[in-house]
Amino acid sequence: MRIQPKYIQLVGDALIPLAGFFFWEWSLYFILLFYFLDILASEVIMHLKSSKIITYQGKPTKSVWAMYGVVSFLMVIIALVLVHVTVLLIHPSIHFWDELVKFWTYKELGIQQGYLLFPIIAFGAYQQYKLYFLAPAKQRTMRLQSMWKNHLKAFALIVAISGLFSVVSLMIILPELSYVVLVVAGVAAYRFFFPAH
Repeated sequence: MRIQPKYIQLVGDALIPLAGFFFWEWSLYFILLFYFLDILASEVIMHLKSSKIITYQGKPTKSVWAMYGVVSFLMVIIALVLVHVTVLLIHPSIHFWDELVKFWTYKELGIQQGYLLFPIIAFGAYQQYKLYFLAPAKQRTMRLQSMWKNHLKAFALIVAISGLFSVVSLMIILPELSYVVLVVAGVAAYRFFFPAH
């Protein structure tokens, strides 16, 4: 029986943050930063797709694209704020700037991880864009509005879950491993049931 590539990718995507937590001393905040790099890459890809659709179809207008882009950007900011509130509730003494610098400068195999992770995430996102969007020529048939609506639904889910974690963390602080497993499992489940195309 041949294993489908999407399952291999799902396992690989889950193993990186788990390996980071167990073997490379990544904290929950490190793992969340890793996922936000992924979200940033998906935002860039959405704009590449939008540009291709408008160039090929000649519609809708760039103002429609800009409107969806602004809403998406605001949702990313809201999710970022909620995630930082949750992490602050879990670790009241955390210094986010110091943690961000640690995340970027952490060395594995003599290379600072920021210089390694960013290209890997960018390359992976671009490969998915080529494989699932450019290769099947989706710019010919895909509607920009429906593409952005699906993207915004995903972000609404991220905002809702971030808010839920914030509320739970106000009442009870779970062990950090619990948050890590919930985040990694949640991301994997979302990618399994709603794969990006």
